[in-house]
Amino acid sequence: MKMFAHAFRGIWTAVKTERNVRIHLAAVFYVVICGLSLEFISLDWALAGLACGLVIGAELFNAAIERLCDVVEPEKSPAIKAIKDIAAGAVLVCAIAAIAVAGHVFLGRILYMGFPLQMNWLVFWIGVAALPFWVWFVFWFGRKKGENT
Repeated sequence: MKMFAHAFRGIWTAVKTERNVRIHLAAVFYVVICGLSLEFISLDWALAGLACGLVIGAELFNAAIERLCDVVEPEKSPAIKAIKDIAAGAVLVCAIAAIAVAGHVFLGRILYMGFPLQMNWLVFWIGVAALPFWVWFVFWFGRKKGENT
Protein backbone atom coordinates (compact mmCIF):
# COMPACT_ATOMS: atom_id res chain seq x y z
CA MET A 1 0.00 0.00 0.00
CA LYS A 2 2.86 2.39 0.76
CA MET A 3 4.11 2.00 -2.82
CA PHE A 4 0.80 3.34 -4.13
CA ALA A 5 0.93 6.23 -1.68
CA HIS A 6 4.44 7.12 -2.83
CA ALA A 7 3.44 6.82 -6.49
CA PHE A 8 0.35 9.00 -6.09
CA ARG A 9 2.36 11.55 -4.12
CA GLY A 10 4.87 11.66 -6.98
CA ILE A 11 2.12 12.15 -9.55
CA TRP A 12 0.55 14.88 -7.42
CA THR A 13 3.93 16.62 -7.05
CA ALA A 14 4.37 16.57 -10.81
CA VAL A 15 0.85 17.91 -11.35
CA LYS A 16 1.50 20.78 -8.93
CA THR A 17 4.94 21.69 -10.23
CA GLU A 18 5.17 20.70 -13.91
CA ARG A 19 3.18 22.74 -16.44
CA ASN A 20 3.77 20.16 -19.18
CA VAL A 21 2.13 17.46 -17.05
CA ARG A 22 -0.90 19.73 -16.63
CA ILE A 23 -0.97 20.39 -20.38
CA HIS A 24 -1.01 16.65 -21.05
CA LEU A 25 -3.75 16.10 -18.46
CA ALA A 26 -5.86 18.76 -20.17
CA ALA A 27 -5.26 16.97 -23.47
CA VAL A 28 -6.37 13.68 -21.88
CA PHE A 29 -9.58 15.36 -20.68
CA TYR A 30 -10.33 16.51 -24.23
CA VAL A 31 -9.51 13.09 -25.66
CA VAL A 32 -12.15 11.69 -23.29
CA ILE A 33 -14.62 14.43 -24.25
CA CYS A 34 -14.05 13.73 -27.95
CA GLY A 35 -14.28 9.99 -27.37
CA LEU A 36 -17.61 10.37 -25.58
CA SER A 37 -18.85 12.81 -28.22
CA LEU A 38 -17.88 10.49 -31.07
CA GLU A 39 -19.08 7.38 -29.22
CA PHE A 40 -15.80 5.48 -29.28
CA ILE A 41 -15.92 1.70 -29.39
CA SER A 42 -13.79 -0.33 -26.97
CA LEU A 43 -10.80 -0.58 -29.35
CA ASP A 44 -10.82 3.21 -29.78
CA TRP A 45 -10.78 3.64 -25.99
CA ALA A 46 -7.96 1.12 -25.63
CA LEU A 47 -5.80 2.87 -28.23
CA ALA A 48 -6.53 6.32 -26.82
CA GLY A 49 -5.84 5.14 -23.26
CA LEU A 50 -2.53 3.56 -24.21
CA ALA A 51 -1.45 6.65 -26.15
CA CYS A 52 -2.41 9.00 -23.30
CA GLY A 53 -0.72 6.80 -20.71
CA LEU A 54 2.44 6.64 -22.81
CA VAL A 55 2.67 10.43 -23.03
CA ILE A 56 1.86 11.09 -19.36
CA GLY A 57 4.33 8.40 -18.29
CA ALA A 58 7.05 9.84 -20.52
CA GLU A 59 6.39 13.31 -19.13
CA LEU A 60 6.70 11.99 -15.55
CA PHE A 61 10.02 10.32 -16.40
CA ASN A 62 11.20 13.54 -18.02
CA ALA A 63 10.28 15.58 -14.95
CA ALA A 64 12.08 13.12 -12.67
CA ILE A 65 15.20 13.11 -14.85
CA GLU A 66 15.28 16.92 -14.96
CA ARG A 67 14.99 17.18 -11.17
CA LEU A 68 17.67 14.57 -10.64
CA CYS A 69 19.97 16.41 -13.02
CA ASP A 70 19.37 19.68 -11.16
CA VAL A 71 20.36 18.02 -7.88
CA VAL A 72 23.41 16.24 -9.29
CA GLU A 73 24.72 19.28 -11.14
CA PRO A 74 23.16 22.61 -10.11
CA GLU A 75 25.50 24.57 -12.41
CA LYS A 76 25.06 24.67 -16.19
CA SER A 77 26.71 21.69 -17.80
CA PRO A 78 26.81 20.50 -21.42
CA ALA A 79 26.38 16.88 -20.28
CA ILE A 80 23.32 17.70 -18.14
CA LYS A 81 21.86 19.77 -20.98
CA ALA A 82 22.25 16.79 -23.33
CA ILE A 83 20.57 14.48 -20.81
CA LYS A 84 17.64 16.87 -20.38
CA ASP A 85 17.33 17.34 -24.15
CA ILE A 86 17.29 13.57 -24.71
CA ALA A 87 14.58 13.12 -22.05
CA ALA A 88 12.52 15.90 -23.65
CA GLY A 89 13.04 14.23 -27.02
CA ALA A 90 11.61 11.00 -25.62
CA VAL A 91 8.45 12.87 -24.61
CA LEU A 92 8.25 14.38 -28.10
CA VAL A 93 8.54 10.94 -29.74
CA CYS A 94 5.75 9.61 -27.50
CA ALA A 95 3.58 12.66 -28.20
CA ILE A 96 4.05 12.26 -31.97
CA ALA A 97 3.08 8.59 -31.69
CA ALA A 98 0.01 9.58 -29.66
CA ILE A 99 -0.96 12.16 -32.29
CA ALA A 100 -0.68 9.49 -34.99
CA VAL A 101 -2.91 7.16 -32.96
CA ALA A 102 -5.37 10.00 -32.33
CA GLY A 103 -5.46 10.86 -36.01
CA HIS A 104 -6.25 7.26 -36.90
CA VAL A 105 -8.89 6.82 -34.19
CA PHE A 106 -10.62 10.19 -34.56
CA LEU A 107 -10.54 10.25 -38.34
CA GLY A 108 -11.78 6.66 -38.41
CA ARG A 109 -14.74 7.52 -36.17
CA ILE A 110 -15.61 10.67 -38.11
CA LEU A 111 -15.51 8.83 -41.44
CA TYR A 112 -17.54 5.96 -39.98
CA MET A 113 -20.20 8.36 -38.66
CA GLY A 114 -20.44 10.29 -41.91
CA PHE A 115 -21.67 13.84 -42.32
CA PRO A 116 -23.44 15.47 -40.68
CA LEU A 117 -21.84 14.01 -37.57
CA GLN A 118 -24.29 12.19 -35.36
CA MET A 119 -22.31 12.87 -32.22
CA ASN A 120 -23.18 13.55 -28.61
CA TRP A 121 -23.36 17.34 -28.68
CA LEU A 122 -24.11 17.64 -24.94
CA VAL A 123 -20.73 16.13 -24.09
CA PHE A 124 -19.10 18.35 -26.70
CA TRP A 125 -20.55 21.49 -25.08
CA ILE A 126 -19.49 20.27 -21.62
CA GLY A 127 -15.94 20.19 -23.01
CA VAL A 128 -16.32 23.71 -24.36
CA ALA A 129 -17.68 24.93 -21.01
CA ALA A 130 -14.74 23.31 -19.20
CA LEU A 131 -12.16 25.24 -21.23
CA PRO A 132 -11.74 28.13 -18.71
CA PHE A 133 -11.04 25.61 -15.93
CA TRP A 134 -8.34 23.89 -18.00
CA VAL A 135 -6.72 27.20 -18.91
CA TRP A 136 -6.58 28.07 -15.20
CA PHE A 137 -5.34 24.58 -14.34
CA VAL A 138 -2.52 24.62 -16.91
CA PHE A 139 -1.26 28.15 -16.28
CA TRP A 140 -2.05 28.95 -12.64
CA PHE A 141 -2.62 25.74 -10.65
CA GLY A 142 0.18 24.99 -8.19
CA ARG A 143 1.70 28.46 -8.35
CA LYS A 144 2.50 30.15 -5.10
CA LYS A 145 1.10 33.59 -4.42
CA GLY A 146 3.25 36.25 -6.07
CA GLU A 147 5.02 33.75 -8.34
CA ASN A 148 5.29 34.96 -11.94
CA THR A 149 6.45 31.86 -13.81
